[in-house]
Amino acid sequence: MDNELKELHYFFKLGPKERLEQLRKTGKLYMKNLDYFINLETEFLEKGRGDASEASQMIIKRHELFINGEQVEIGPAPGIIRDQRYINSPVFCLMGKNILKNCIENNVSESVFKVDFDDRLLSDFSDESPPYVLVITDAKKFFNRIDKAINKLNIAARRGFINYRDKRIPNVIEGQLLLDDVFTKDLSFSHQEEYRILLDMEVEDYYELNIGSIEDISYIVDSSIIKYGFKLTITEVQ
Repeated sequence: MDNELKELHYFFKLGPKERLEQLRKTGKLYMKNLDYFINLETEFLEKGRGDASEASQMIIKRHELFINGEQVEIGPAPGIIRDQRYINSPVFCLMGKNILKNCIENNVSESVFKVDFDDRLLSDFSDESPPYVLVITDAKKFFNRIDKAINKLNIAARRGFINYRDKRIPNVIEGQLLLDDVFTKDLSFSHQEEYRILLDMEVEDYYELNIGSIEDISYIVDSSIIKYGFKLTITEVQ
């Protein structure tokens, strides 16, 4: 397991009920490439699932000076410098929550945790109707199955939580300009608490990673948990 998953995390996937039921039954992770998510916002204006700054290493803003009363543009042309290596790489995205951060009851043998969601998720992931939520109850088994499936492909892959920062501001640390990677997104998406799985391969549209049924480690609930939150009772939390 990743070092960052040593805490107790539950994972959630939002989407249409039929699609989540198929995922739960077959264990086929439907993975669109990053270019798809860029185009969702740039072409279809769907910011939420879409992100025009996806895979951006640096965003260059317009810089202007007034010289002798005339407006002069300086520096490189404005635009987005992207990590071209991963533009066509397929990704699978989840929401990951550290359950231990919100314990509301703690008894000798079991603990109760309150899980809250941001209302913006309803607009981010709604199509014709509000999204349903797939709840992954055993992260260790889930990611072990993913790792085994990836190993069979004999390819490199990365997985981990997204780092969020204000991408309008250059990433300067100790006087050095650092380029963002494909696991960095703008702060405006931080309410999604994304955990990402990326395959180091190129696909024209999508890839399905088959990890086998996950019916034994998951269940599906409706969108009311996003609006009202829900409680989890976990036995013998260490």
